[in-house]
Amino acid sequence: MPVTTCSECNHYVNVPNVANAQAFECPFCLRDKVSNNKPVMVLYKCHSCMNVLLFAAKRPPSACSRCRTLIRTLVNQQVPSAVAPFVEREWLYHVTSPAVARLVKAGGLRSALARTGERKPDPEGSFAKDRAKRVSTSIDSRLRQYIANCRANLDSDWFIKQNTAYTPIPLALTGDNNDYVTLKVQDESRFMGFGRQTIGGGFKGDIGTVKLSRDATTLKYLNTLKTMPAHFLTRLANDYANLDFDIEGAITASHVYFLNTTDVMMTKDGFKDYIKFRKADDTAVLRIRRRDVFGLMPDEADQRAVRTALSVSAFAGFEIMTAGTRDDFLRDDFRADSDNWTPFKNWG
Repeated sequence: MPVTTCSECNHYVNVPNVANAQAFECPFCLRDKVSNNKPVMVLYKCHSCMNVLLFAAKRPPSACSRCRTLIRTLVNQQVPSAVAPFVEREWLYHVTSPAVARLVKAGGLRSALARTGERKPDPEGSFAKDRAKRVSTSIDSRLRQYIANCRANLDSDWFIKQNTAYTPIPLALTGDNNDYVTLKVQDESRFMGFGRQTIGGGFKGDIGTVKLSRDATTLKYLNTLKTMPAHFLTRLANDYANLDFDIEGAITASHVYFLNTTDVMMTKDGFKDYIKFRKADDTAVLRIRRRDVFGLMPDEADQRAVRTALSVSAFAGFEIMTAGTRDDFLRDDFRADSDNWTPFKNWG
């Protein structure tokens, strides 16, 4: 793939090896100019030295910059159309607030870890705002599993009557998915220790318990344990659920996130979920071309998102949605219209 220099912005640009002349959009000009002021650009291949030039159609050079051969008249004296179709997967969207958008404009998009030095998610982010409700649900779910497993060993309320000293799970957060493995090992060790200490060495932890976890007896025992916050199993469930979210929070704090645009339904579903704790006037949507974000990977916890641990420069080509309401974002034609987006350099 040839490399040439854009006559408008002087950036080096990778370009296709054209046969004669064709329209082309310089990615750096696209980044730096308002949509209605973008110059129509042309790729031209010198018939003498085969050098490929990139210049504005209205300001063609007189000769090749390499061999000084005169530029031939373009076919039919016309410039090919430079209108490129909108392809959603070529873009990424980031949902935030206007206040954070100004910080991104000033210093780029960075993870909470890069900004604060701590593996704690932004308290204004959707993860932090959603945590309280999700932790409560997770504690109940974990208790159900413990109860069902205890009942699978001996179907009575023996485990409620028994109690042992509890030692909190020590876990140093690394911001990596391996933390989940460490948590699971620690949880299983404590649960098996409880079972063997109270019921005996024959206690088993690998018994199928799905049906038991859903019946009325388990629900009755669950409600009993929830009134016993000092009980070993209640403390273990609380510890596990909170550490599980601490791990997710540390991973969140170590990355920056974008909506996954490989599937339009996931894009829309993720957007609706991310704005549910934000007021309409406290919502901002940024977009950037996928090629300008490095280190991108799928979010293993949520297929609707992709993430990177690398910061994204404020000069990387961010645009902000400046037209319509946030509900308009869900319209395909709205997202595709460049007039609804403003480059950062022209915003604020």
